[in-house]
Amino acid sequence: MNPVPIELTPHFLASLVGVLLSLSFTYIPGWRVRYAELTSEIKSLIMLGCLAVATIVLYLLVKFGVLMPTQPVNVWTFLWMLYLALTGNQITYKISPQPTDVRTAKAQRTPIKNGNLDAG
Repeated sequence: MNPVPIELTPHFLASLVGVLLSLSFTYIPGWRVRYAELTSEIKSLIMLGCLAVATIVLYLLVKFGVLMPTQPVNVWTFLWMLYLALTGNQITYKISPQPTDVRTAKAQRTPIKNGNLDAG
């Protein structure tokens, strides 16, 4: 008997990957400070790339029969999985408290305006 009545669909797994990536970049020592020091644009691109790669891997696992879905997969399934991964990631980022070293690293990074370092 399954104690947790959650069906491990590709959509659920994509959401879970989004949540886990957000938590890992917020709480894993070493990563969290280096990641917090980056500009928002760079962090967004890194997270989008990680989520896209994770979603592609999940999609391929379903496509090649490693994971057995209850419905067929197609391009729309992939896009929906990516959307759910992004949504889970951003919700987790917004509600997760930031460690002190992450807040300090964000406060100390140099703002960039119009492609030039802002001196003041």
